[in-house]
Amino acid sequence: MSKQPAIRHTYYVVPTVRATEDWQTKKVTVTGMLGIAPDDHTIIEYPVHIWEFGYWNKGNVRKVAAQVKRRLLAECREIGYEAKDFTKPVEVSLFWER
Repeated sequence: MSKQPAIRHTYYVVPTVRATEDWQTKKVTVTGMLGIAPDDHTIIEYPVHIWEFGYWNKGNVRKVAAQVKRRLLAECREIGYEAKDFTKPVEVSLFWER
């Protein structure tokens, strides 16, 4: 369960899903985070942080990224942030597409 922020921020509310691969072990980590901040001078907080890791091919990485995205959005709803509150749409970044 994610920690509810003390203050509801609306200036910067950005969810991201990122898949990275360790180039030595080929282990893939899929991470979902919600970044929030009250203004552009404050450090970004990450009250929601979800991850999965394993040894997957590209098709399975896409499936795991979709699962992490669903869990991320559910956790965001639990702490009071809906999709309409996001300042940017959910950013999905996969390591072979960068």
